[in-house]
Amino acid sequence: MNSQPRTAPLSLTEKIHTAQARVSIIGLGSVGLPLASAFAGAGLLVAGLDLDRHRIDAIARGEPYVVDLDAVLLCRQVEEGRLRASSDPAVLAASDVVIICVPTPYTRTQPVNIHPLCHAAKLTAEHLCPGALVVLESIALPGTTEELLRPLLETEGLICGRDFELAYSPAALDPAGKLDRLRTAPRIVSGVTANAGQLAAALYRHVAADVVQTASPSIAEMGNLLENSFHRGDIALANEMAAGLIAATQKLVATSQRPSAGRRAPASMPAWLDKEKPLDYSVLNKQVTLAREVLLIGSM
Repeated sequence: MNSQPRTAPLSLTEKIHTAQARVSIIGLGSVGLPLASAFAGAGLLVAGLDLDRHRIDAIARGEPYVVDLDAVLLCRQVEEGRLRASSDPAVLAASDVVIICVPTPYTRTQPVNIHPLCHAAKLTAEHLCPGALVVLESIALPGTTEELLRPLLETEGLICGRDFELAYSPAALDPAGKLDRLRTAPRIVSGVTANAGQLAAALYRHVAADVVQTASPSIAEMGNLLENSFHRGDIALANEMAAGLIAATQKLVATSQRPSAGRRAPASMPAWLDKEKPLDYSVLNKQVTLAREVLLIGSM
């Protein structure tokens, strides 16, 4: 009998380029869920892992809980089986790519809370498939990918660069909360090895118009830290300006409504300062909102 020749299994590079890679995303919050939907929209099979049962149930119903995420698109992706969510870490065992998007919150006394990241790394190490690519997207201090995440992933015996690849790609966030930035903003990627960087770049080209590789994960981490610092500084400045504008306007209104003895009130004044008419703060609110938007746009 003539036997059919066996087809060689696809390499990870081929799976990524042909959108046949199976992607798992740990953390389905404001970063993870839009990213999962973007990859599913590009044709990849996506499994989301989250400990929040409410999120799992909402995704199963096709109901987005992230602002601006297309509900019709999400519902269709779930119905077609391109996107699913689970609280079982066993989904990681069948993944070609694992992307970690867990929050790393910080406070005044603690720069970054790494406990969610450490827990995600432990789950990944326990279920990581040899030959897979792991990408960190969480906000991270310089050195996190190589000095913290890599040792945690190697605790089960697999070696980075030999048995799996590791890369860092900071989430592309818009301070105004618009998801369009996921596609339009340059996506920074960097691998612990050259191969990891190439794999991550090929992966994110499915969802980003422009992919930029850096020489090391530490450079990408530092760039992300600077970007977030600028955004938070701009937001703080906008809030301070808004608060100052509101306070100054309220003082002006109060002064105009109580003319002092011997001083006549102006014959005409803006409609929103006319003491004979109810004060309409909607105009002021629009001005404050516009000021914030201008500052945010200028920071991008």
